[in-house]
Amino acid sequence: ALWSGPVVRDVFDGVALQRYTLRESDVLHAMTFAGSSVLGAMYLVREGLATWRDAGVSCAELVLRGMGLPQDEAAVLARIELPELRPVR
Repeated sequence: ALWSGPVVRDVFDGVALQRYTLRESDVLHAMTFAGSSVLGAMYLVREGLATWRDAGVSCAELVLRGMGLPQDEAAVLARIELPELRPVR
């Protein structure tokens, strides 16, 4: 479901709307890049080299830039406060 789920559809939509400068044939590679970046960010936190916030912001900004967003826009989007998660029951 990862390769056909809502996140991949969102990236394809971003390509179609020219928000990302990826070729459609590169979307799955970009998703692999993003997933690997998240794992790397988690490793930095685990090793005490970064806080969750710093690792998450850096990861999000770099992934957005890698997909073709301008640096200033990626920086803003990576720092937007996320909504609170609903409690898990």
